[in-house]
Amino acid sequence: MKKLDKQKLINYKCLADICNIILGHQFRERVSTGTRGKYRILLYKDVKVNEGIVNDVITRADVKNLKKDRILRNNDVLVIARGHYPRAIFIEKVPEKIVVSSFFFIMRPKNNQILPQYIAWYLNSTQLRNYLEKTSTGTVVPHLKIKILEGVKMPIPPIDKQKKIMEFYNLWQKEKSLYKKINQKKGKLVNEIIKTYTNNM
Repeated sequence: MKKLDKQKLINYKCLADICNIILGHQFRERVSTGTRGKYRILLYKDVKVNEGIVNDVITRADVKNLKKDRILRNNDVLVIARGHYPRAIFIEKVPEKIVVSSFFFIMRPKNNQILPQYIAWYLNSTQLRNYLEKTSTGTVVPHLKIKILEGVKMPIPPIDKQKKIMEFYNLWQKEKSLYKKINQKKGKLVNEIIKTYTNNM
């Protein structure tokens, strides 16, 4: 009896079939850092891949012709659209109304059969990361085309398996964070011991 090809048992779909993909709001002029304006604006400096929003998003601006789907929502996935490293960021909770700039694509699943965090995890996998970097165009500031993103095929396991994958991934991230903190404390302790020793010489 021939062995079944596992690839044939996995359901693969294009991102365009499972997500709405939207480019963030395009400003006619460069957005300058400031605290004036009706809206808070999400820029590249405000996010990190495994941490989500890391700044208070203090940049403000008045936004004309703003479409509601450019306002960040809970459980959105952002993909960096410009630069050499097109990474995906999962945004679990949004502190307040924030406008996503065209530094990012916004990805929103069309149904509840796929976890947003799973999408971000898959796009940040080594294989996909390398592919997105190679297919970005432009010499000075590479940018990712929406058609490339829409055409990405990804495996869609059952929702319970997606949850298991993300549980393992989140545990791994917590472990890495814990080791980092331990090493920082060790480094600080070593420096204090050396400082004390040298002062007593």
